[in-house]
Amino acid sequence: MYTSMPYPTPTPKATPAPTAAPSAEPADALPAECLEPIDALISFILTGEPEYARRAFPPEYITNTVEKYGYASALLGGEDGILRMVGGMIGSGLKAEYGELESIDSKLISSRELTESEYAALSLELAEYGVSSPVTEARQLSLDLVVHSSSGTHPLSVEPRIIKIGGRWYIHPADVDALYG
Repeated sequence: MYTSMPYPTPTPKATPAPTAAPSAEPADALPAECLEPIDALISFILTGEPEYARRAFPPEYITNTVEKYGYASALLGGEDGILRMVGGMIGSGLKAEYGELESIDSKLISSRELTESEYAALSLELAEYGVSSPVTEARQLSLDLVVHSSSGTHPLSVEPRIIKIGGRWYIHPADVDALYG
């Protein structure tokens, strides 16, 4: 017959505080105002309404774009007409790829400040788009997008730059231009 041996009851030890699990939010979470131009661009793509373009793009870029179309801008209804055309171009590219757009969800994966050399290149790039106002901050974002369309859901990863001009955040014009240029 087997007799169990008594074992001493283990003394509980202090459990170390758990370390934070990696979160879906970036370590350097951005204030909501930094993501406003992204939300505005998504609304602009889905609706084509110029008011959203004005919240997403630097004002000088909009002026430059309107001037670029010259006489045609008058035929298209001035600034609003040009912005609707740009929205249509962006939207039609996405529609050709994914079908009729229903919605677009975005999730910030990470962000980082631009390096000194990236800032130097930024000024040169912005001049090409008619933007001469000083940039006080600039960040590179990494976003996961989900495009919901008539053909299903489509995940995308994008890395737009956002720039702060005159106290407001905008999407870098080159990153907008790449959507339809």
